[in-house]
Amino acid sequence: MAADPRGVKISVAGANNGYDDSGTHNGAGTASYKVPLQGSPSAAAAAKAKAALDVSNMPEQEVEFQPEQFTNDEWDEIRRQFSDFDLDGNGYIEIEEFIGLCTQVGLSRERAEKLSMMYDEDGDGVIDFSEFAKRDVVGDLQQAVEDSKPKLEAQEPEEIRAGLGENTSHVNVAKILQVVRAKIDNSKIAFAFGRYMLYVCIYIYVVMYQRNPQDSLRISTSLRNYFVGSEYLAPNGMETKSLMDIVTVEDVWDWTQINFVGGLFYNDKYYNDAFRTRVDRNSVLEHNKLTGGFRLTQRRIRNDTCLEGRASFKRFAPNCYGELYVEAMVPFNLVEKEPFYGPFSGKTYNWERKWFWDVGYYQEFTKDKEDAVARLHELRMDNWIGPATQWIRLDFALYNPNVGSYAFCVASFEVRPTGLIIPNFEVTVRRSGYYIATQDYIRLAMEVVVVAGWAAYTWGEFLDARRLYKQSGKMLAYFSEFWNAVDLLHLVIMLMLFFTWVYIVSDSTISELIITEDQITMANGAPLDFTETALAIRFYYATHGFNLLICVVRILKFLRQNAFLGQLTDAFELMRPGLLQFAVVLFISIFMFTAMGVILFGSKIQEFTAFLEAVDNIMGYTIGYSDPMDLFGADSVGAIVFYYPFTFLMAFFVLPLTVAVIMDGYGEMQAMYEAARSTNLADVINLDYPDQLYRGFIRSMQFFIPHHHRHPRLRLPAKEEVLRLFADLNKIEIISYAELRKMFRDKFISEELLVEVIKKYNAFRPDPQWDLPAAAEGNPDGDHLELAPLIEQLQLRADQLVRDQQSMQRKLDLLCEIFPPPPPAESIEMLSKSGGKF
Repeated sequence: MAADPRGVKISVAGANNGYDDSGTHNGAGTASYKVPLQGSPSAAAAAKAKAALDVSNMPEQEVEFQPEQFTNDEWDEIRRQFSDFDLDGNGYIEIEEFIGLCTQVGLSRERAEKLSMMYDEDGDGVIDFSEFAKRDVVGDLQQAVEDSKPKLEAQEPEEIRAGLGENTSHVNVAKILQVVRAKIDNSKIAFAFGRYMLYVCIYIYVVMYQRNPQDSLRISTSLRNYFVGSEYLAPNGMETKSLMDIVTVEDVWDWTQINFVGGLFYNDKYYNDAFRTRVDRNSVLEHNKLTGGFRLTQRRIRNDTCLEGRASFKRFAPNCYGELYVEAMVPFNLVEKEPFYGPFSGKTYNWERKWFWDVGYYQEFTKDKEDAVARLHELRMDNWIGPATQWIRLDFALYNPNVGSYAFCVASFEVRPTGLIIPNFEVTVRRSGYYIATQDYIRLAMEVVVVAGWAAYTWGEFLDARRLYKQSGKMLAYFSEFWNAVDLLHLVIMLMLFFTWVYIVSDSTISELIITEDQITMANGAPLDFTETALAIRFYYATHGFNLLICVVRILKFLRQNAFLGQLTDAFELMRPGLLQFAVVLFISIFMFTAMGVILFGSKIQEFTAFLEAVDNIMGYTIGYSDPMDLFGADSVGAIVFYYPFTFLMAFFVLPLTVAVIMDGYGEMQAMYEAARSTNLADVINLDYPDQLYRGFIRSMQFFIPHHHRHPRLRLPAKEEVLRLFADLNKIEIISYAELRKMFRDKFISEELLVEVIKKYNAFRPDPQWDLPAAAEGNPDGDHLELAPLIEQLQLRADQLVRDQQSMQRKLDLLCEIFPPPPPAESIEMLSKSGGKF
């Protein structure tokens, strides 16, 4: 017996659309399976199965397996069908495999389990080929699916007709589709926003744990207070000074010899004046133990590098030094690299390079206090800090075992060619090991999640770029959208941060230490040098700050999940071109006033000596943290010329224009949303965000809600299912309800649900004033349907005009009551003839 060559594809989208045989939504996805219509093999078994189609009452029937009753073609058909069910190709069909196929084509799991029990005759948990061939499995499934269809009734039930009410003769299909698509897009954005916020929260947790801000702040604050706040009595015996009071090279030597070496660094006694034990020796603030000695570094500039080049002054001032920048490293060609001679000791001091950004003349000191005092005296007598010196650094390292961290302290002095010395003190804290304790491995797991999330986002952006390239044929089509550029910048910064963190963690300075009872040194015996690592750590966390700013900008993109929140994003996009153009004018204005400030006050106020410092100070006048009285104290005439025009420009032009640009963008956005409220998307525009979140949460948690199909939010089909139901009506805008019912007779949704779906999207509408079917005959392409929204908009505009006219009339009547109009000309003439009496 040959199988019927015709076939039918049973699919969730086209079969029961996610509803099981009891009419209950089961949330199934789209899946299809092609089965023969009639005449499949084993007709005897098929007849017995169909005779007892109610599987709950289907008896266990033994069918004698007689291979000789099938022809070769029939055997080929049976084998093909068996291989279709045997998804993994292991030669038999597992019960769960069979149940999964049954639920995909629309059967409930209960019915599928009963079918599997009937086919698995020996109860071994699988359906082998002999058991499969004894029965018409495909025919049974086809008939079971047909019986599970909740068909629409031929006539509309009275209770449904009574519940429709007036103005329900037609359905706005276009509105349903537009609203559903908009909500699906919003749902995608909302889920993407949820994933991204989870990713950002994990990312922030990882960075904060890496930073260990609490311990780092406590260590750095205590050490800064100790070394910077401590005062010493100057050799002249007239005043006390601290690190920040240094103004001369002599002060630098005094602070180093008297305060730092004499009492702060080599601390051999307890607070009760008793000598410390060997274990506690050289401890700072009891808990921070010095890892070794300290190091002095200086950088010098070559002679004859100043701007003054007139030979006439050579005899009077033979030495002339320019200025170096960025810790006396720029420009590098002016940095002095030649050795210089010490007249007191007779030693030669050589220039060295530790690594790319760490060069200079180095002097290293041990933990022996007497040796350090003698060598400092020798350096001072050798004039080691001379006229060519432009930067001095004193650095050392400590270890705190309580928090397992190193502290790298740097006291630096900028020596300007004018004689000005600017002291500074910085502390960089880094952990002794980043993967030691149990919580470190928890952070490691989170770091892996962050890297995996970055890889997933990168892959998604790559797919978007490839899709845009295929659509437009342009290589740079991806960068045509602002948000894509922001996303790419975010991902590139994350990649930079990843490699920087790998560099910090794998730093050989930590991994190759020599730890003894008295000190911790590097592999070559030199004191700990965290200069390179400190620079990497500063770059790492500063970049994280900028990256979090990019995260805030990215969050603006996700606000479009809700129309109300999306107003901020749309307003930003609308005002962005105006702000960028205005920023150019603002930049020019700030540049000109900065130049004016440097010219007028650069020789009198420290904040105006450098251009960047002047920019910061000028912005302080705008925000309010800079004191304008400093200008009047330095130069009253210059203050009038500079401050009042600057304040007038900022107060009456820059700030108002900025607000105007923002308000224009906001007004444009409001007009756009007001226009959208008169379209089919009004329901989406007016949706509250809390209600939207609640709906999305209920939908996402439906499988954890008992009897979720009875929940008012889950009883109706999901948005994707509604879109599949109305997919065939994509080119139709308005259709009569009767015709819609007729088209839905073959779809697996009850009429009650259909009516509730239409009501949910507020898509019922009265009969149009023209005959749509008749118009459709003259215009088969359906172009006439575009008139419906235009007429609705015209009607709304006419109603608005009537309301405006009525409002204007009321205002005129009020004015007439307040200011009565003069009498007509005829009344005046009659009044004059009657002598003032009518």
